[in-house]
Amino acid sequence: MSEPHAVQSFGAAADPASTKMDGVPVIGTAAYIPETARTTMPEADALTGHVPAISLIVPVYQTEDYLDECLQSIASQSFTDLEIVCVNDGSTDGSRAILERWAATEPRLRIIDKANGGLSSARNAGIAAARGLLLMFVDSDDRILADTCEKVQAAFAAHQADIVTFGAWALPREDSYPWLERVLSPNNAVYHGFSPDILFREASRPFSWRTAVSSAFLRCSSLTFDEQVAFGEDQVFHFMAYPQSECTVFIADRLYEYRVRRPGSLMSCHREGNARRFHEHQNIARIILHGWQQRGWLASWPGPMLNWVLDFMIYDIHNQHGELRDGLLRGLRDVLAPFLVGIDLEKIGLGRASLSIYRSIMGIRRSGHVEDADPERPPTLSSLQMNLYYVEQHGFWDALKGFCGRWWRRIREHLHR
Repeated sequence: MSEPHAVQSFGAAADPASTKMDGVPVIGTAAYIPETARTTMPEADALTGHVPAISLIVPVYQTEDYLDECLQSIASQSFTDLEIVCVNDGSTDGSRAILERWAATEPRLRIIDKANGGLSSARNAGIAAARGLLLMFVDSDDRILADTCEKVQAAFAAHQADIVTFGAWALPREDSYPWLERVLSPNNAVYHGFSPDILFREASRPFSWRTAVSSAFLRCSSLTFDEQVAFGEDQVFHFMAYPQSECTVFIADRLYEYRVRRPGSLMSCHREGNARRFHEHQNIARIILHGWQQRGWLASWPGPMLNWVLDFMIYDIHNQHGELRDGLLRGLRDVLAPFLVGIDLEKIGLGRASLSIYRSIMGIRRSGHVEDADPERPPTLSSLQMNLYYVEQHGFWDALKGFCGRWWRRIREHLHR
């Protein structure tokens, strides 16, 4: 775990030409060399001995309609000291042929072929093959702006960062919506060491394609993407990465174009059904809680983490009814129970509404200890509890707007029947 944090805001990133590392100025596109890289330098190219400044890892699976656009946006970068690691994850469409065509004219592009194993597996293969000092991730149906790599490299050089997270646009922009705009719009900030604010206040998650990391940090932390998580691997990655970073930088620049809707994409499939999403969220929360408990982070920051777990899962439950709802509540209790042992819920900074919901779900009558729970008492969740929780989390006016919006949608649905 990194040392206690200090945070500062900043304006434009420092000019790389004026940045010094160990007394040596970084000029133009000179590569950022992190402190830990002295013992964990990536392998140089076997023929040229060159270590590229940035490796862009591009997992490719069934994206023939978008792949040319993606690769063109990378090849056209103003910062040129790059390698492009394209991982063909068993594509059966024309994606492999497109990669071959690009490799014939773009010497910085390498193709890694593997059997289909999913997005996490493809990214891990790219990490293993990458030679760059910095690693970035680009999904093969998305695009990056012409100065993306230049600005990311400048942020690393200016702040000696382990992680840099930047903003993004929806593609096309008219497909954006309020939640997406919020999470794609970070503020300029620098954190030295870890603070829970990185995960729970900054626009830091969930998409890993807006997070660049130094390869030295990744190797020293033994970080990879969890290949057992079919959906939500980015959440798990961020929750394991940020607490270990000695310096985390957020830049407000929107440097990435995220294709919001593509038939067959993971995100498109994920929008189908609250109950299905709950089970995926349940798995993500269990993995993150287990990782945090193992590393001692849960004991250090139980309040912010348990607030996040509730917000992450409770709305999907509230939107269900009858036996399905009861089953989801029992599932949430099962997820939480092993991680609440020894934690006094009354003393970790939970709001009154959050504490009330935790007690109802866990079957705790009066105290804040899960050890005092009645196992025979079924988990419950009332509409009053949810309304008070929403006001507590979002404020009265946002809660009122949400309430009116839900009723208006119900009226319109009724009128159209």
